[in-house]
Amino acid sequence: MAMMMSSSSARSLLLLGLPLHLLLLVWCLGASSEASSSATTSRWWKDPKMKWTQVPRDYNWKKRRTGVRPQWTAQLGHWKHYKAPQISNSQEHILRNPKPWTQGRMYKFLRQASSTDRSFELLSVYEESAKGDWGKGWIQQRSVDDLWQMGHLFEKTAHRITTLPSILPDDMIREGADQSQVTIVCPDGCTVSGPRWLPTPAQAAQLREWQTSEGKPAQRFAFFELWLAEGDAEQHKLGAFVLYDGITGELVQVFDMTEVLLPDDDMQPHDPNRRVSLTALASTLPETAHRQWSSRGKLVDQSLRRAIAEGQPLAEVLVHAQFKRFFGRAVRSSSQGGSEAACERTTTPHGEEEPSPPNFGNHHIDIRWDDGRYLRLPRSLDGGSHHDEFVLEWGCPRLDGGLHRVRVWGKDDGNGWDHCVYERWN
Repeated sequence: MAMMMSSSSARSLLLLGLPLHLLLLVWCLGASSEASSSATTSRWWKDPKMKWTQVPRDYNWKKRRTGVRPQWTAQLGHWKHYKAPQISNSQEHILRNPKPWTQGRMYKFLRQASSTDRSFELLSVYEESAKGDWGKGWIQQRSVDDLWQMGHLFEKTAHRITTLPSILPDDMIREGADQSQVTIVCPDGCTVSGPRWLPTPAQAAQLREWQTSEGKPAQRFAFFELWLAEGDAEQHKLGAFVLYDGITGELVQVFDMTEVLLPDDDMQPHDPNRRVSLTALASTLPETAHRQWSSRGKLVDQSLRRAIAEGQPLAEVLVHAQFKRFFGRAVRSSSQGGSEAACERTTTPHGEEEPSPPNFGNHHIDIRWDDGRYLRLPRSLDGGSHHDEFVLEWGCPRLDGGLHRVRVWGKDDGNGWDHCVYERWN
């Protein structure tokens, strides 16, 4: 419709006798303006009519599904690790079904660690092939079964903000460059974890100069952990983990995760101190959980799965799917590692936007797997000398026939990773 209106206006100007070269200039400017307006409004959370409400300080803690009871709960996972250079240096914009360099199973335990719900405990047990490069310096081999183990105690903080071990200039510490935040973008649907600070090009240069003048390497973690869940209590969920060098912006690690909740057994409660056989454990999964864990691609809508796996743009996938219902929730940060506000939408947005800032396609890569999962990520976080926009996007067909995704938007202009957006179509 916008292009038709522009053409109509052009014909009117031609009838008025406007010279052809000026006519073409006016028409191009009009089309450019309309396209720019469309790109802006298609991000529904940017609509000035959206109603944003403040997220309570303890929302991201109270809405969690992990470590909420004093007894251990357990999940069985399958982790696949990919070589970072294979992704960041790929000549293709779409990388189809990359082969993991290592993969394996893990056994995750969670429990509430205080009677007043001020902390919870996570303990993960891995077979050798599941470790990849994960947890170097922290992961330890178990004597009881020769598997590998790593644990952590999570404590309640405002907005679930934690301080990471860092070596940085004081002014960047004051901006929150050493902080990480957990955001429940959609309860029982999506969780995002990671630092929200991005250095501007000037700060990136300052970091390089600082570590030279100080004579010690700067250190900063730059990672994101993205989870999409189906069913309450995290019965089945898919995750992606992406790690960058916090100083150079270089891509360091990429792995994906599939996890299912293990049923309780009153006769033999979950116990991480007991000898574990992951092969035997997998064989005890209920049939439904086992299929979700090992054969997810066979359980989802096959036309959706094929379209995504073949590399179709998500805008086209959504148009052809003709979904009837939509739910979206966006969360924005007011500052680096600060308070948050959220808005929701239940009417389908008009038109779907594929991110297209300048050089976006060159700076990002789209990974598609045969089972319908996909991951879009920056090849690096080094934006050069100008302000660049970045997006991390993790999505997949749902077991109920729908599709959902999470996108984390960032820009190296001082705002950092300031928006997390969850969307679901049915």
